[in-house]
Amino acid sequence: MSGSIFPWSSSLEPLASYAVSRNVSLHILAGSVADYAPGAFRATSQDNTHGESTKKQRLIAPILAAIVNAANEGCLGGGGVDGAISQRGGINLAKDRQALPLLPNPSGGPDVRCPTGRAVATGPGDYGRLQVPYVIHAVGPIYNQWRDLAEPNALLQSAYTTSLQVAQANGISEVAFALLSAGVFRGQQTLEEVLSIAIRGVQDFVQQNDEGETVIEEISLVAFSSREQKVLLEVATKLLSPSEESQSEESQTEDSEMASTATNSPSEASEKATYIPAANSPSSEPDEASTGTSGDSEKESAIENGKEL
Repeated sequence: MSGSIFPWSSSLEPLASYAVSRNVSLHILAGSVADYAPGAFRATSQDNTHGESTKKQRLIAPILAAIVNAANEGCLGGGGVDGAISQRGGINLAKDRQALPLLPNPSGGPDVRCPTGRAVATGPGDYGRLQVPYVIHAVGPIYNQWRDLAEPNALLQSAYTTSLQVAQANGISEVAFALLSAGVFRGQQTLEEVLSIAIRGVQDFVQQNDEGETVIEEISLVAFSSREQKVLLEVATKLLSPSEESQSEESQTEDSEMASTATNSPSEASEKATYIPAANSPSSEPDEASTGTSGDSEKESAIENGKEL
């Protein structure tokens, strides 16, 4: 999939897309989630009869879109991508975050606006230089607070699925995620596992909700650093791309079904993921051990230099 078909007015770059079900697509993007603009993917599906995009025709109605912020339990702002979103969202976002109700902390201690592993939404609102009316604030685990990684892994997956549940409840059709717990919160957990959990969280939500009326149609994972981009593509290919064996089996099954039901309506699209690589996918790079540079240090360096994450 060429980057030229994505009419971004920002610095986001498409790296790959996957059809994770009949109704839902997952996109891997490079850049800052604060740059996300809705509607780009809806001009790509061509209608066989008229040669026009059926999705594009629906742009007459406003698209409800949200970005998912990597927040802390207080939900009032922080560093990294949270700081970038807070800065761009302006006073209206700050007021809406302040207005989020305080909840009992499941772990004890002071009340929180969002417990770890959960998500809350602000919006709809006019949020300054953000291009979406909703911001969902999801709290991933701080891995250094656990010795056994099973619990924070489950909380991280819950943060992704809960974010999508919140989006669904608000009628949001496009959701773009910052990578949760992928920076300094990752602690001793590997980046590969954190990003694999992100994809499994999306898969879990889609599997549980794809049989009903579709609300969410486009989900994006936005990777900031070059290492995050590289690793996210690797784990997405592993978890979402169908194997050659499964593709062969699907082809044989489809041929058999077409032969026996030639007069029936066209069969539904396969629920196996379809991988569509972008022309500008990042090339392989040295890993952290050989360079001494991690995604976290890239983010910290960017913050020190005044760049938005």
